[in-house]
Amino acid sequence: MIDQARGDTVVGFCSEVLRHVSGRSAGSRFVLRPWQEKIFRDLFSTVGDDGLRQYREALIAVPRKNGKSTMGAAMALASLCLDKEEGGQIFSAAADRDQARLVFAIAKSMVARSEVLTEILTVYNDAIINEEYSSVYRPLSSDAFTKHGLSPSCVVFDELHCMRTPELYETLLTGMGARSQPLMVSITTAGYARESICRKVWDYAASVREGMITDPAFYSAIWETDPKADWTNPEQWQAANPNLGVSVSMEFLSREAAKAATDTAYENTFRRLFLNQWTEQATRFIPMSDWDDAPDEMPDIDGVPCYMGLDLSNTIDLTAWVLAFPVDDGIVLLPHAYIPADRMDVRERRDRVPYRAWVQDGLITATPGNSVDYDRVLRDITEACQIYDVRGIAVDRWNSTQITQQLMHDGANIVQHGQGYRDMSDPTKQLQRLVVDKKIWHGNHPVLRWNMSNLVVQTDEANNYKPDKKRSAEKVDLAVAAIMAISVYNAEQVAGANHYDTHDLKEYTF
Repeated sequence: MIDQARGDTVVGFCSEVLRHVSGRSAGSRFVLRPWQEKIFRDLFSTVGDDGLRQYREALIAVPRKNGKSTMGAAMALASLCLDKEEGGQIFSAAADRDQARLVFAIAKSMVARSEVLTEILTVYNDAIINEEYSSVYRPLSSDAFTKHGLSPSCVVFDELHCMRTPELYETLLTGMGARSQPLMVSITTAGYARESICRKVWDYAASVREGMITDPAFYSAIWETDPKADWTNPEQWQAANPNLGVSVSMEFLSREAAKAATDTAYENTFRRLFLNQWTEQATRFIPMSDWDDAPDEMPDIDGVPCYMGLDLSNTIDLTAWVLAFPVDDGIVLLPHAYIPADRMDVRERRDRVPYRAWVQDGLITATPGNSVDYDRVLRDITEACQIYDVRGIAVDRWNSTQITQQLMHDGANIVQHGQGYRDMSDPTKQLQRLVVDKKIWHGNHPVLRWNMSNLVVQTDEANNYKPDKKRSAEKVDLAVAAIMAISVYNAEQVAGANHYDTHDLKEYTF
């Protein structure tokens, strides 16, 4: 049911009371565009039989430059001034305090430019107070563990895709239970972490929009370009940019698209930020569409020499090894990883992937305790060396652990391998070429795919590459191990095909 008066009030509040605070429009009335007016009317004037607001949670997904932050500030001020909620708590929330303060700062400037608002609101450094209803509006950072006990009446969540964990979102949402007509609005662009809280909310919103889920309390407004369409076609850009020609120009998008067409690393950035398409990662390295198009039928690797990359990391994190079998001008990858059993629940919440299901399917080994059992890793590597013709094992030259020393003692050909440009660049580039050329066989291993989709690389002025674990959104241990395995294979090719013939690892007793 639509309460026309409430809709007229909120639209009038925006256009008559609020002013733009930056750019060419600074000082002019904040007149809602038709798409914005529909959102404000829908959220504030759609009521239930009890006369209270119907929508309690909303996702508004639009690309960058479409005025998200200004719209978010207007929503927060509308709630503070029009909801008449006694003791109301309104928050601008975001992944970090600077982002949260961005929306709050716009709201403060809007108040400063309005004679009406300066009469009814009191502005402090970190709060805007409506004394009549003892309501307060504050910016809020993502340190969710200090936010329990809050009772939000309205939350404007800016750029939800930046959230690494769901705690803040869930804490604020569950804290609204005591309010009569609470509202949680997420205004965001698309992201790349497909196991994130943003993707979870996004998928739910899309299901509501398409009628797959019936939820009268959830509001969905998503502007995006069809991922199957030609992203370079300007006709496609309108679908994702409702403010095209107003706050974002065709000239700007054309310039950015031209840059993306010649820079594959920027292509994903353009598609995510300006077309609202979900991509695999911040700086794509492995094209996952090509990865998914790899041949389904695995080649016969019986008797084929292979090479191992071993990424030991640390005992509380993932440990991984990958065997690389050179076959028919390509590579067959056989991966395995380990995780401490007692940390799986924590890791599932942090990494947002189904570790337990992967363990049950035999894709990861969970070792007892709070740290990876290196004795189990050693036994498995020993067994692999007895089954396969392992010609060399690449290990980090700075990671001289007991397992490496034991392998050397048992006669394994340990290849000391650095993590810098010198050792990592060529095999990293080779991995990408093999994926693009459909010369990688991986058996659709989900853990390996997850790691590959997370892979971010660092480059230098000479266009050398190396994996960048710090910038990678999630785990990349199996991807790094695969690159190291390819590297030790390349080393044998350079040294000569018969270099290791007298070092057959099967001859040794492990």
